[in-house]
Amino acid sequence: MSVPASSHSNAGGWSEPKAPSQTKTEQFKGFKDVVETCAGRKFDTFEPVLFAEQVVAGMNYAIKYKVGDEEYIHVQIYNVPWLNQTEVTGFVDGQSLQSPFEWSVDGACAQDPPTSSEIEVDPEVLDGALVGGWSEPTAPSQTEREQLKGFKDVVE
Repeated sequence: MSVPASSHSNAGGWSEPKAPSQTKTEQFKGFKDVVETCAGRKFDTFEPVLFAEQVVAGMNYAIKYKVGDEEYIHVQIYNVPWLNQTEVTGFVDGQSLQSPFEWSVDGACAQDPPTSSEIEVDPEVLDGALVGGWSEPTAPSQTEREQLKGFKDVVE
């Protein structure tokens, strides 16, 4: 599945990857504790440089963080601010600025991580531009299924 050309999020679809605004940068820096717990280490540098987002029963974020001079990590976050819930659903260490986003069961901290997703990075990334595509949607996690049950009465 391709990343939509639109710069706006749509329910169920991923936004076009982009450099974070100041507001998003501050929000993504706030995920540091949960990411460090997942990674099993502390980061002196923790700067979000690229992200994509998906509106679900909450928000999914795919974020590329700079964590060293030439070291980056890729983190997929599921965030439900009104429930004060943030969980890492995908994590890949030892990346570069040009590394594509990739997720695997082995690299996730959650019980029901996505099986795979991929965004390829333009090799000439200088201003935060990112191109590529995402895998087909996967079934919701147990947490998401429980949250969606609450919407049944609203829909019926």
